Amino acid sequence: MKIRQNPLRITLTFIGAMLLCGALIFSFLFPIFLDWPWDFRQYIIIFLWIISSIVFYIISILYNFYIVESKCIIVHRFKKVLYYYFNDIVYIDKQYSEKHKMILFVTNKKDVRYLVFDSKKLVYETMLEKCHNLLTYEQLIAKYGEIKNLRVPKKEKY
Repeated sequence: MKIRQNPLRITLTFIGAMLLCGALIFSFLFPIFLDWPWDFRQYIIIFLWIISSIVFYIISILYNFYIVESKCIIVHRFKKVLYYYFNDIVYIDKQYSEKHKMILFVTNKKDVRYLVFDSKKLVYETMLEKCHNLLTYEQLIAKYGEIKNLRVPKKEKY
């Protein structure tokens, strides 16, 4: 089953990246924009920036998705394809995942991975349902030792 990532999240991320790239481009070309009145050079630069932003946005919407199969989740990121088998996932941080709308999980190779939620949380719920080798945080640290880039979950208050 093919599942698209949350388009709002992609849009917000892309707007931030587009503004950052625009700021870099215009800061390098700042002397060109000081010439007044503007000629075709300034308009060409703005036109190319807008067109390239639109093209990259469409590509990011079309080529970022998940495929859920019986034994794994396949993540497509542009041309890159990643396979995460349910049997290889040993820890899912539920607190972090639900708070940040991003699945944080650890594989049996000590890799910490993040996946953005889809709009209906299907990937997250499927992972919780089909990952049978899940450990608690304490069991994970006892079995695999310290893992880089893994946050310590907060204790729940009762």
